Amino acid sequence: MKQTVLLFTLICTAVFFTAFISYQPKPWVVPDKYLKMTNPVNSDAASLATGKELYVQHCQSCHGKKGKGDGTKAAQLDTECGDFTTAEFKKQYEELRKNAKPQEPVLKPLRNIPEIQKEEIAKTEKGIKDTEKTLKEVNADMAKGIQPVLDM
Repeated sequence: MKQTVLLFTLICTAVFFTAFISYQPKPWVVPDKYLKMTNPVNSDAASLATGKELYVQHCQSCHGKKGKGDGTKAAQLDTECGDFTTAEFKKQYEELRKNAKPQEPVLKPLRNIPEIQKEEIAKTEKGIKDTEKTLKEVNADMAKGIQPVLDM
């Protein structure tokens, strides 16, 4: 009997993991309408002012006023901010701009079995403890209610 259970468990485990290994997502293809799309924002005084405002609000604290990577929060980062003013950065940026395409949404990675098991065990333990506590409270209340009858 033990061998049958063990064999069944091994087969189920093998089938389960094979399902994950055999899954090969198809590469995402950029839709044709996006391949020839140009930036809809004109480069005028208003758009430049908006861009500057957004940079100050969202980027300056790390990248600094002039884009040198020396902002007030730059030292707190685990990685280097990078210097937007270098020729190397400008070349890399232009290459990215020329070849930029919409990206497929990034999927959230699946949790692995030990993570799921750990979470489920924690939830189960909490449920058992809460149930025990509730039962103790109910039993204490019942005992208080029955005590006067027993004292008669």
